[in-house]
Amino acid sequence: MDRNTFKEQDAKRRARIRNYYNMLMGVLWIALGSYALIGTGLNFDATTGTIFGIVCLLYGAFRLYRAFKAKKYL
Repeated sequence: MDRNTFKEQDAKRRARIRNYYNMLMGVLWIALGSYALIGTGLNFDATTGTIFGIVCLLYGAFRLYRAFKAKKYL
């Protein structure tokens, strides 16, 4: 096996793992944002909880968008 081929395969493997990590983190951020918007366990006032929830949802959507966009190139 050629050394360059091994490096390319290793780089692709690392990119796939990073992509799965981004997907998982996107889902977790969206779950945290939803939980904050529902407001059942966080000790925030209504405005702070809503802002935090919206920011978490947006960041989670961004992570998922980035992961699915990168998945086309893997």
